[in-house]
Amino acid sequence: MLELENDYQTTTTSYGSVSSSGVWSKHQDDVSYNQLQKFWSELPPQARQELLRIDKQTLFEQARKNMYCSRCNGLLLEGFTQIIMYGKSLHQDGMCGRGSGNRHVFDSARAREQERELLYPDACGGGGRGWISQATVGYGRGHGTREACAMHTARLSVDTLVDFWSALGEETRYSLLRMKEEDFVERLMYRFDSKKFCRDCRKNVIREFKELKELKRMKREASCTSWFCAADTSFQYEVTLDTIQADWHQNDSDTAGTYNYYEWAVGTREGKSDILDFENVGSNSRVQVSGLDLAGLNSCYITLRAWRTDGRCNEISVKAHAFKGQQCVHGRLLVGDGFVTITSGESIRRFFEHAEEVEEEDDDSMDKDGNEVDGECSRPQKHAKSPELAREFLLDAATVIFKEQVS
Repeated sequence: MLELENDYQTTTTSYGSVSSSGVWSKHQDDVSYNQLQKFWSELPPQARQELLRIDKQTLFEQARKNMYCSRCNGLLLEGFTQIIMYGKSLHQDGMCGRGSGNRHVFDSARAREQERELLYPDACGGGGRGWISQATVGYGRGHGTREACAMHTARLSVDTLVDFWSALGEETRYSLLRMKEEDFVERLMYRFDSKKFCRDCRKNVIREFKELKELKRMKREASCTSWFCAADTSFQYEVTLDTIQADWHQNDSDTAGTYNYYEWAVGTREGKSDILDFENVGSNSRVQVSGLDLAGLNSCYITLRAWRTDGRCNEISVKAHAFKGQQCVHGRLLVGDGFVTITSGESIRRFFEHAEEVEEEDDDSMDKDGNEVDGECSRPQKHAKSPELAREFLLDAATVIFKEQVS
């Protein structure tokens, strides 16, 4: 509920003036339900209708004047969207105009405001308290010093975040895990700057980000498992701890009659066959081998040889990268149609816990004066020199970015 300060003793509308003494006052911190009800009942119907209308831009400008920080303002915009959607649903159900009593409206609004202040005592928007903090670092190009309330400059516990998440509706949850691509990239650039990423590492991460967009455009998915990432798209493959499957029938359909037979092998390096020797599979375009022990590997390579009728051979290798307890970006981050969406993963609690772990790594990579720790430290700065590290950084960054949007 918005509490507006009014120094006048009357409320003036195009339909006349109504006394508001006893409702708003400089010397009165609270307004009773009876006072609100009395003030409302004295208004003619047309005046009530006029007071219930406000320009959207005016509303948001007033909210910013009432000390809403940038992130609280984002939550305000989200709440406004939900109100609009609720109003549309009432129109569809034919319930507009019936109402449930103005006293109920006042009662519910005040109850929500009190509950909000109890849950988030350091948040913006009430009592004129000086909650704005300008001690945070610039948030990206064009933002300068970023304003944030105490709630959004202090880290909330995982339990608090889980409780907050549990109280949200499904549509709100979905919207908080979805972001415009341009906004996400801007936040990603900020993380590059804060971690002092070199140019090559930035390029590696952006390349992996673009690969995710390309998968969406091509309507394809990487066949990653819980153990190995199958990021290459030369042909489809899937790797677990003891089984490997490969499927190149889509490639074969484009070159029908070109190749005489196929061979495939698995090795610890590109083109090698020290895990599975090259096997002639004839014209088959789907193969599988089981009974392997891949648990101790960091990666393995599947090599396909396509032999032409003239004796020449085309060779392709794809890499399966072991997660070693990490998460896979392909199953968690969706990029396309101008938006970036992240899934909560195995649980929302684990989502917040992982974001907290990443933030702690960020803290450990800087000394007490804010300088980057050099490579001789026991916790050196982690960059993205390989595609695997680039994908890992991208998912870690996305987890923190979306966790900040939730909190």
